[in-house]
Formats: sequence, structure tokens, C-alpha cells
Amino acid sequence: MEQIAAKLPRRPRAPKPGRLIIVSNRLPVTIVNGKKRPALAPSAGGLATGLSSYLQTLQQSLPEREYLWVGWPGT
Repeated sequence: MEQIAAKLPRRPRAPKPGRLIIVSNRLPVTIVNGKKRPALAPSAGGLATGLSSYLQTLQQSLPEREYLWVGWPGT
């Protein structure tokens, strides 16, 4: 019985969350003129909005997951 148990494959370990790097034309925010200084506003439509929603869900389910979004702020 011990020999059979020793030959069974081990269960694979769950992968550790890695870093997600997003490189896109637009960021999920746009720089707008505020009263005293520039401010950030959510970008409208497209991929930036879809990915932004995905990343919010991802942070809720895997808070230890890191991500970096590289892109243009829209101004």
C-alpha cells in the first residue's frame, strides 16, 4: 500500500499571483483642469473602461496581485 501511494503524482501547487503589466494607448484616467490644479477624471469608453472594471474586480478577488498600467493620460 505504501508503494502505491508513493507513486501517485503530487497535486500541483497553486501559482502565486504575478504582476500584470498593461501597456496601452490610454490610461483609465484623463487629466482635466481643476479649480486650482490639474485633476484626474475617468476615461470615457473603450478598452480603458473595460480594463479598469476588470482590475477593480481583480483587486477584490486577489488583493495581493500587483499591476502597472503604462499609457497616455489623454491631454
